[in-house]
Amino acid sequence: ERIIVSPGSKMMISMIAVALEGPLIIPTPSWVSYLPQAMIARKEVIPVRLKPEENFKLTPSRLEYLLKEHPADQHNLILNNPNNPTGAVYSKQELEELAVVLRKHNLVVISDEIYAQTAFDCDNFTSMGKVCPERTIVTGGISKDRSAGGYRFGVGIFPNDNELIKDVLKIAGSTYSSVPAPIENACITA
Repeated sequence: ERIIVSPGSKMMISMIAVALEGPLIIPTPSWVSYLPQAMIARKEVIPVRLKPEENFKLTPSRLEYLLKEHPADQHNLILNNPNNPTGAVYSKQELEELAVVLRKHNLVVISDEIYAQTAFDCDNFTSMGKVCPERTIVTGGISKDRSAGGYRFGVGIFPNDNELIKDVLKIAGSTYSSVPAPIENACITA
């Protein structure tokens, strides 16, 4: 009941951006589609430049600072882990430290984990969905680790938030009917 599939992970992230209230925090450098997706959804974007001396990772103190500088009833964060283009991978401890801020400020996280199975040490990869399941929407697909970019299949794993799930399903029902059956069958094999 908490999983929605779509024709590609970009479609999933776009639908979530439309459904969520409030500004979208986008750590940069980032995947090239996040900013256009936010603009299409007419979201206020709060960019945060990731620093090389912080290994291109968002720190809890920087997130706290951003939230104080940009007050809103609801904030949302896109966390790309592993990150494209920097390759940064958050440790479990780093995610736990960020989760303290997420819970304190009631943030929703879109955890784009499309590259999770391509990490050099994927056995030790930790999903934000495991660390902070009540605040996290995990997105992914088969395009990266299965080298199936043309097979448009994405997935969103949602927290127990029936209203958000209903909102995304309404958008899905108005934009596509289903992932085509041949692609679904290819995904099962992949």
